[in-house]
Amino acid sequence: MIQEMLCQTRTVARTTLNVIPTRYCAPEVLSTAVTANDFTEKSDVYSMGVLMWEAYSRGVVPWASVANDEEVVRRVRNGDMLPKPENCSQQYWNILTKTWSTQP
Repeated sequence: MIQEMLCQTRTVARTTLNVIPTRYCAPEVLSTAVTANDFTEKSDVYSMGVLMWEAYSRGVVPWASVANDEEVVRRVRNGDMLPKPENCSQQYWNILTKTWSTQP
């Protein structure tokens, strides 16, 4: 799964399962002590949306304006979304925001 591949390359937050890439994780993954069951197809879709945002933003790190990971976790759990990239069409933005929906 995407989440497992990211865990091998980026380390941000330690959990009972492993070190996970906080800035790419779905809210449900960040809401609990992470177990293997928390990584689902839905959490993969959320992470894919973050990767799509990063690519469209020309490599900007997700939540780059947020200094610490605890604040990133708070914002993601609160339902905050990454900002719309410059020159992003509304059609593409609609796709991105659907990947971050709590009701995909």
